[in-house]
Amino acid sequence: MTQPPQSLLLDHASEILLAVHPQTLEICEVGAQTLQRLGYGREELLGRPITDIECALSDVFFWEEVRQGSSIAEQEAMAEYLCANGDVLAARKQVFRCTGEPGWIVVRARPAEDMQRQEDELAYVTSHLSATLEASADGILLVDRSGAIINMNHR
Repeated sequence: MTQPPQSLLLDHASEILLAVHPQTLEICEVGAQTLQRLGYGREELLGRPITDIECALSDVFFWEEVRQGSSIAEQEAMAEYLCANGDVLAARKQVFRCTGEPGWIVVRARPAEDMQRQEDELAYVTSHLSATLEASADGILLVDRSGAIINMNHR
């Protein structure tokens, strides 16, 4: 039996993905990365209220506003997810409401540790580039595409 295309997309996404029913707040679909990161089986999450796994007080208030019909544009916020083993996973989530009925809500989240690792890698590369720039005997001026100066060495 072949997988539907949406299932393929969910299973190959690199972030936590959840589809939530806007009135019941039940989790209706999950991505493979969600199951791996949180440690649940698929059947354990499907049909479960999102507020069972998004456990910070701010998350609970947010979801209650959604249930009462609060309009949500694309929003980004920190969230805490309760893992199957009892650990709490801090993540930055983005929440979108889909058009049409019933107005599914898509939650996309990246664990904070992943974001910190990316920031550390960027800082590392930036420090190497800065050191290379300073080590040059020539005067170097870096500009962006619009011509604004973004960096220079002190020669």
